[in-house]
Amino acid sequence: MIQSKDIEISIGNSLEGLTRDIDILTVDDEKLERLVKSRQDSFSSIKEMLGIWQNSPNAPRQEKLITYTEKLIAAGNKTSEILRSALVKEIDFDDLDPEKYGSAIKSKPIIYRAISEIDSGIKVLQRQIETSTLTFKEQDFKPGFPERFAKQELFPEKDYHKEWYDEENESILICPKGTKGEVIELNGLKITLPEVPKKKSEILFSKLPIEEQYWKRIEIPKGLSPENEEEYSDYIEQEFKKRREGVWFMNNGKPTWVTPCHYMGLQWNQMLETGGYKDFRMAQCTMYYFALATIVDPRCVGKIFTKGRRSGFTEMALDHFMHYATSTKNNHFGITSKTGDDAVKAYTKFVYGLRNLPFFFIPVLKGKIDDTKKIEFGKPSDNSKISKKKRDTSTEDYLNVTIDYRATATLAYDSIAMKMYIGDEAGKWERPNNYIDHWTNVKPTMVQGGRVVGKALIGSTLNPLDKGGREFQTLYYGSDVRKRNSNGRTPTGLYGYFLPAHKNYEDFTDKYGICHEILQPGESIINSNGEKKTIGALQYLENEFKSAKSMGSKAYNNSRRLDPITLDDAFRDEMASQLLDTEKINTQSKYNRENNIEHNLVRGNFYEKDGIQDGEVIWKPQEDGRFLISWFPPKEMRNKHVMKNIFGRMTKCPVNDFGAFGVDSYDQDAVIDAKLVATENGIEYDLGSKGAMHGVTGTNMGDIPSNYFFVEYVARPKDAYTFFQDVLLCARFYSLPVLVENNKKMLLEHFYQRGYRGFSITRFDKDMNRLSPDEKKLGGMPNSGPDIIQKHWTSLEKYVNDYVGEYVCEDGEQPIREIGEIGDMPFNRTLGDWLKFDINNRTKFDASISSGLALMAVNREIYRPKVERKTVTLKIKRYRN
Repeated sequence: MIQSKDIEISIGNSLEGLTRDIDILTVDDEKLERLVKSRQDSFSSIKEMLGIWQNSPNAPRQEKLITYTEKLIAAGNKTSEILRSALVKEIDFDDLDPEKYGSAIKSKPIIYRAISEIDSGIKVLQRQIETSTLTFKEQDFKPGFPERFAKQELFPEKDYHKEWYDEENESILICPKGTKGEVIELNGLKITLPEVPKKKSEILFSKLPIEEQYWKRIEIPKGLSPENEEEYSDYIEQEFKKRREGVWFMNNGKPTWVTPCHYMGLQWNQMLETGGYKDFRMAQCTMYYFALATIVDPRCVGKIFTKGRRSGFTEMALDHFMHYATSTKNNHFGITSKTGDDAVKAYTKFVYGLRNLPFFFIPVLKGKIDDTKKIEFGKPSDNSKISKKKRDTSTEDYLNVTIDYRATATLAYDSIAMKMYIGDEAGKWERPNNYIDHWTNVKPTMVQGGRVVGKALIGSTLNPLDKGGREFQTLYYGSDVRKRNSNGRTPTGLYGYFLPAHKNYEDFTDKYGICHEILQPGESIINSNGEKKTIGALQYLENEFKSAKSMGSKAYNNSRRLDPITLDDAFRDEMASQLLDTEKINTQSKYNRENNIEHNLVRGNFYEKDGIQDGEVIWKPQEDGRFLISWFPPKEMRNKHVMKNIFGRMTKCPVNDFGAFGVDSYDQDAVIDAKLVATENGIEYDLGSKGAMHGVTGTNMGDIPSNYFFVEYVARPKDAYTFFQDVLLCARFYSLPVLVENNKKMLLEHFYQRGYRGFSITRFDKDMNRLSPDEKKLGGMPNSGPDIIQKHWTSLEKYVNDYVGEYVCEDGEQPIREIGEIGDMPFNRTLGDWLKFDINNRTKFDASISSGLALMAVNREIYRPKVERKTVTLKIKRYRN
């Protein structure tokens, strides 16, 4: 076995040869090429021997390896000086035979390349000594700056983001170097920005006149190529430094910092749609601040972004992909979108940006750069005989990174460890796919043993609630940074961010990236396209909304949803018809959310105490309960009944008259299409028809609320009997009557067989003597026919106008509540159902049917047939006596 000492002697002897001085000026021109090749080979061979020594069984201590590496660097520098003398040495054409001119001239580029290669090797070794990552092997595909960056040879990560929390300001510290500047707050998240540099030389464009201080791309140095990259290594390394630290630039006299990923997008990540680069926009700048805060915060799994059209979310997410995928090791980056085709589009944008990066940012590729399925940064496959003889299968010097996309499916990326994930258009996943279920599968791939190891960037404009919007809305509201658990995490693990449309409208943004929202009369701005504008973005959008409103409520609603000014605009549901006042419903929903009305509601189920049939009905709060309750009657009013004769049969009847219930029933046990569409408060909703029950009060005196919905039930238990019992127990608990749709009779039969026929309201729009035998026996009311349908939706219309949203009293009307007062309808799910209610397709809207029946029931006196009183003229014959 060759001993370590033998290798050391060999290396020492070789170094002596490399450092031996030579008078380059005395060497014949035709011999220069051989001399240069000898010195270049000597440097590489000594480096190879150091690698052999490092990996030998008797490898030396690291300190000794460093000593010999430093000797090689010194020898290399000396050799480089000698070769530079050869490069500038004049060719003596007078003494040289003409046939040797070519050889002498040919030696010059060879000398140049040798100097570049030796200098490159010296710099690599110097960085390796600095970072204690010595490696000496030569590779067929030489790793470049991205691999060195990922291996921490350039600006190692350990020197950045040493702190992430600013205790003094209770904020996230996003400065890579830990400085503390201005504190901003975005969607409840406090963020400490970096401190402004004291030296103006560290701020781009600081020497320009103020009006010329705005973001401009800095062109790559002319002449820079893969062949001479080491000559420009200072420039290239500074670009990698910006990818660690971000960039300061003067913007209209104000120092402004852009994050590393934002810089990547502004300067280097070319966009497929335009073929150009991003303009700087302040609204997007804050979007990058928020994204960086979610990345450095170890409690957070990522960002969920609610937006309007063309906000720049996808490009922002791809900038993060571009930065991290080309600068980290052993990671997976994945993309999904609303459809598989849309995921392909996002992936294609990434590939386009990658292909147009400067060469020094592109890592070694394992496959093709234009692969339509995935991009892999890694050791290229080499099946040559030489490669097989080397048996070098190590991939440690390469990134080993994969970037791909997956079809829109709940299990996409299930169990695949992820460094970064883009959920593009996540609010548009349509049935049977479910984004909440998808997120519960993806999230664990970025959390290992409680530690966050990956980050998600999720964003979308919203589809209607029943077409993916509901799941996104649920996730967004579960990502409120002000509502954390004891681990410091939000329920989803994400942080929610909303960017209003009027703060990021391109046509009203000037060259400094400021979007002007409102301009006063006489004011004007010049936008980034050089066009004059006399109104601001908010004024423009309000004009558009006004025009849409003239086309009807549906157009107005969609217009505000696609260009949201507020979060509630973004979460507007689509309208199927224009029966009900959508603005009142949206105003009520917004009020409920802003005041956390639903947090004051209780969820649970009703049971018979101790399981005794017909015994006392009790209420049990349960997180997965089917009932949502806003008000309970006093104890003395609960569980009451009296016996009465109803059409010849003694039956139990309710005793309270402060309100009534409406029920939209079903008969079948089988669940129709059990794919999930949403999860709200722990309740999973299926696609099939559901049972629905609502309770509403009438006009009351005392402590009982008036015209108030107090029970909401929209659920599909596994069997119909459970639903029938739910309805009966609730009615018994409140001791109130129930109006049931009699097209489906099993619920009515259940009441009848249990002895509670008196709780079922008898049809009230017909004379008693005209009721059918079933209507007399069971009660209930049909929910079909033009007359009934008309009465049903007008009851909803009147309630919405009078008691939902902001109250407006028409001229000449008697006010029924305070002008401008917001209504008190607490159930947002029902409000959403009203918003979409389609009179021509009523079967889809269980909550609207049952709530409308409840309103008809509580106001049933107005629907009773009027008894006409006719004057009877008696003709009496008179006789003359």
